[in-house]
Amino acid sequence: MEILKFEGSSRAPLKQKKSFRVILGITVMGVFAALGSTLAANITINSGPVEFGQGLAAAAACDSSISVIPRSSFTNSSDTAGTFYLSGITFTNVDTTTSGCRGKSFVINSYDSGTTRANYHGYGAGSESYTAVTVAITDTFSVSSMGTNKPSISTSGTGFILTFDTPITTAGSVYKVTVESQGS
Repeated sequence: MEILKFEGSSRAPLKQKKSFRVILGITVMGVFAALGSTLAANITINSGPVEFGQGLAAAAACDSSISVIPRSSFTNSSDTAGTFYLSGITFTNVDTTTSGCRGKSFVINSYDSGTTRANYHGYGAGSESYTAVTVAITDTFSVSSMGTNKPSISTSGTGFILTFDTPITTAGSVYKVTVESQGS
């Protein structure tokens, strides 16, 4: 009478299971690494704007459908390779009705990933740099609370475009753009 029978067992040897798990783990890590590097950002030169990466959208208190799109410009120089700058920010789908954002102001800042201090966006009159930009929302849009030291603004469809006349923030140092609405 045989109590233990080792021959003819249907179980796979331990070495085969372990090597399969190792190969599976390496394959999964490779797939995640490949996806992570291809979904992070797109940069196109000469045929379109620089993409600032995937993003995070949060609903503004006065309007849940505002789109905020950073704009870049390329400045070439004879002594350097050239630099992309944050040249402006485009806002679309801004609700200018009284039940929306009319009568409110947007305070706009940009930040890099390593600090909590806002980026300087540009120079205004008297070569003074500025960070936060305040835009009053009415039927039209206007930069307010900045005196003569302010960026240009133009209306565009259902929104506006801020243009930093002398941009000083490099595009690579823009990690996030914040928009704070202040009530009436």
